[in-house]
Amino acid sequence: MRFLFSLKWRLLLSFLGIFLLTGMVNFLPDENVILKVAVIVGLLVAYFILGNFLINRLVLGQIKPFILISKRIAQNDLSNLPAVNVNNEFQILGESVDQMLSNLRGILRENLDASEQLALAANEMSGMVQEVSVATEQITNTMDQMSKATQEQFESTHLSVLATQQMAETAQGIASEAQKASTYSSQAAERAQKGEESIGQIHAMILQLQETVDNSAEVVRRLGMRSVEIGKIVDVMRGISRQTNLLALNAAIEAARAGEHGRGFSVVADEVRALAEQSTNSAIQIVALINEIQTETKAAVEAMEIGTRMVDDVTTLAISAKDAFSDITQSVNQTVGTIHEIAAASEEQAASSEEMTTSMQTVASIAKQNVNGAKQVAAATEEQKSNMSKLAESSTNLVDMAERLTALVGRFKVKSDFQRCWRVLDCNYINCPAYQSREEKCWLIPDTICGGIPNGSVKDKRSTCHQCEVFKVNTTVKKSE
Repeated sequence: MRFLFSLKWRLLLSFLGIFLLTGMVNFLPDENVILKVAVIVGLLVAYFILGNFLINRLVLGQIKPFILISKRIAQNDLSNLPAVNVNNEFQILGESVDQMLSNLRGILRENLDASEQLALAANEMSGMVQEVSVATEQITNTMDQMSKATQEQFESTHLSVLATQQMAETAQGIASEAQKASTYSSQAAERAQKGEESIGQIHAMILQLQETVDNSAEVVRRLGMRSVEIGKIVDVMRGISRQTNLLALNAAIEAARAGEHGRGFSVVADEVRALAEQSTNSAIQIVALINEIQTETKAAVEAMEIGTRMVDDVTTLAISAKDAFSDITQSVNQTVGTIHEIAAASEEQAASSEEMTTSMQTVASIAKQNVNGAKQVAAATEEQKSNMSKLAESSTNLVDMAERLTALVGRFKVKSDFQRCWRVLDCNYINCPAYQSREEKCWLIPDTICGGIPNGSVKDKRSTCHQCEVFKVNTTVKKSE
């Protein structure tokens, strides 16, 4: 059956019939020229009518579905296209067109979804790139500040290293001087100890001297007392001498009275008187000597008393000096101990200063490495900032391309039951560009008044569209399919 109704065989049979009729004209007699002409004209008319019929019926009639489909495609409408139902060679073309349209609708749906998702992703990426650019700018500024701070830290650390080295040298000098002071203090302590011992010996000698002076003073006092007693004896001797002289005078008087018999007694009396006079003179001399002795003894006693008082004062001073030397010795010992501690602490400080110097040098080296690292990071951040600027420009271009792609792909209508995202019959804005538009979505039309956002991004337009009830319905229908 398919062979009988084939367009090719129909045309062949029609032309074969025409050729047979034309051949039959040749069998007519030559006398019937008018009949031949009439038959030829009739055949030509029949051929024209039959050809027109065959072309309209068999060719143009089969092409009409393709023309209708082409017009719908030219209007960007791929929804509810009629199926191509032919039973000849055009059936293969129709099936291919149907398959092509089905594939094209699927591709456009996928491209529309992908373009919308690409637009959203590109817009989000643009926002993220802007945020990253801002963060990169902040990081760049922070790294610049860190680089400056690290440089200042390195300089401060370098100064600290120099100061620590000077402090270490000073501590070493202090330790050396403290060691010398410790030696001198030890020597001073030894000398103070010897001085204390010498003061002790002097104090002992002063005590002995005081005892000797006291004994001498006592002896002199006793000597004075004895001179007084001697004076008393001399007074007795003078009295005896006066009495003897008086007795001698009386004896001479009595001898003179006796005359010749008393001459011997007179001689004795003269001798006795002479002895009495000598005794008197001796007593006078003794008295004079005793007076001198008493005077000198008194002076000696007074001198001894003064010496005793001076010895007492010297003893007191010696005791004070001994106590002072004892205090000095104790203070010197404490000073020696303190200086020893200072020397030990100075040595520890010198060692700590050397360790600190080493640590500060290490810190300075690390700070220098940090400076170099900060400079490298700053350079890398600056390079990243430049790359982010290029990426931001690329993301902006990508957003524009995604919006253009979404707009281009969105112009194709692939579903017949989608409502338009604006209600033209209910719209009061006659001047709205969407009023006369055939677009399916408001956000695909620039400068719309109701529902669309003029010159906005796809993300902003989609956020506004999501508030539209019709858009929600379209989205729900689209997802369900």
